[in-house]
Amino acid sequence: MDEGCVLVGTDFSPGSAAALDEARRLASRLGCSVRVVHVVESELPGDWRPSRAEQEWLTEAELDESSLHVRYGSAWAELARYADCCRPALLVVGSHGASGYQPLAVGTTAARLTLNARHSVLLVGPRHSAARRPMEVGRS
Repeated sequence: MDEGCVLVGTDFSPGSAAALDEARRLASRLGCSVRVVHVVESELPGDWRPSRAEQEWLTEAELDESSLHVRYGSAWAELARYADCCRPALLVVGSHGASGYQPLAVGTTAARLTLNARHSVLLVGPRHSAARRPMEVGRS
C-alpha cells in the first residue's frame, strides 16, 4: 500500500474533480502520491467499466482507468475501510457528490465519512469547484 498518500474519493462529479485538484496540490506540497478510489454502490463485486461520461471525466482529470482503485459497497464505508488499509496522510472528498448541491448541508457520503473515518478528512466545497475547471458528467 501507499502509506502516507493523499487518498481521494471520486464519483465523477464536479465536486470530485475539485477534490482531486486539491488532493494533487496538497500531495505536491507534502511530497507524496495521490491515490484515487471509486466506490460502485453494489453489494456484488463485478467487472466495473466506466461509462462514456465517466471515461471523459477520467481523461480530463488526466487519469486512466488502470490508476483508479475500484471498490464495491457503501461509498462512505468502503472509503473508510480503504483508508484503514493504506493509512493516508489525508482523505479528500467533495462536500457534495453526484446527487447535487444542498446549500445548507454536506452530502450524505461526505458527512458519514467525516463522522466515521479514523483518518483526517478534508471536504472540498462547491465554491472551490467553481474556481477550478468544472467537469460536468451526466450520470448514465
